Amino acid sequence: MVMNGLWRKKTNLSEFALTTYLVQSIFFILLSRIFEFILSPLHQPPFVSDVSVGIIFGSGYVIKDQKFNEIFVSKLGTPLLKLLGNFGLMYVMFLAGVKLDTTLIRGIKGKFAITTAALFVLPICFTFLASFKLGLGKHLIPQETDIRRGLTAYSSTQPNPMTLNDTEGFIKEIKRIGKQQRACFLMFISLALSLTSFPMVLYKVTKLKMIGTEPGRLALSAAAISELVGWVALAALISWWQLHLVAPLYLTCWAILWIVFCLVAVRPAIRWLQCRTPSTEQLTNRYVGLVMVGVAAGGLVNEIVGMHAAFGTIVLGLAFPAGPLAAVLVDRLEEFLTNFMYRFYFITIGSTLDFGSIGGRIVRTNGSKNEGLALMIVILVAMACKLLCGLIVAVSFWMPAKDGLTLGILLLINGPLNYYVLKVAFAKKV
Repeated sequence: MVMNGLWRKKTNLSEFALTTYLVQSIFFILLSRIFEFILSPLHQPPFVSDVSVGIIFGSGYVIKDQKFNEIFVSKLGTPLLKLLGNFGLMYVMFLAGVKLDTTLIRGIKGKFAITTAALFVLPICFTFLASFKLGLGKHLIPQETDIRRGLTAYSSTQPNPMTLNDTEGFIKEIKRIGKQQRACFLMFISLALSLTSFPMVLYKVTKLKMIGTEPGRLALSAAAISELVGWVALAALISWWQLHLVAPLYLTCWAILWIVFCLVAVRPAIRWLQCRTPSTEQLTNRYVGLVMVGVAAGGLVNEIVGMHAAFGTIVLGLAFPAGPLAAVLVDRLEEFLTNFMYRFYFITIGSTLDFGSIGGRIVRTNGSKNEGLALMIVILVAMACKLLCGLIVAVSFWMPAKDGLTLGILLLINGPLNYYVLKVAFAKKV
């Protein structure tokens, strides 16, 4: 490509991965900025415009022009966008943890446990119950008549037919696996609708200058716990869906060990480092790159274990002590990550949505009589539950009802984890 530019011979732009990536990145970032300006009167977070751009221009379902799709839905450039998007997600999660001032949460220790339980556990439980009662996921449990028909067809091809006891045991095992997968399916839905995005809540609370208020601090504490538990629960659900019943326990133990390691080893080490280096300029210039490598190493270790890299980096960020190094990290990295690399994560989510599969699942009638309507009711139940939980917390701690409603609205904010849960669910054909 360097020796033979496009101007020297007739070549197709989509044949070159780097060129295609550069064109895609410039095009998508500019369009995302335009969409963000258009949606600014609605006060939507930036990721809404990113997902919209990905759906309209990157999915290939809206724009059918072949030449356009050869460049902007290219198999060469899109993997680079996904890679940079996940890289940006990993570091943005770290910076979100670094930016959180833990001293703001220390003042609400008495309310922390009750708030976390009410704002995280209750929405998941009510959403799960609503999904179960409305019949979502019934298609995952095979009917006994279908199983017997399949066993009869299979036995007819074998020299030794199955006995009655073998048949009954096989039917029970198939139905047990179906019930387990339905429970996992309902948990995927409950997680996607009940989790609160910590980076998005931090962004909105900071923008609205609510970080020092009671609803802002409670929302941040609940969102931080929701983010940590959500990544662990997602990894456990993936293992559970693949019928690895012991893996969720191992992943939970690893999550606890990683949190303890970051608090006991990483946090004191960084404090010692800042105390031993007298010059702030020397500290920041020497160790910013080292911290970046350490964050990447933390993400790598968690990926190897089976967790998402974002879990490892957000724990590192929350454990990172406040100081000049933290301030310089945010100052030097935040603008580039959030306005460039992080956007690719949401753009690629929008571009990889399979509308044919989504439409087929919504209109499916073998599970419940109207699965699309049932799903809409479950979404409304999840939203109403978060608002109600905010009011319950306000009443419990003698807060004004207005603050409780504000808290509930803040908990409705979704972010990368919610989209990632849905993305994994479709990828695993849940």
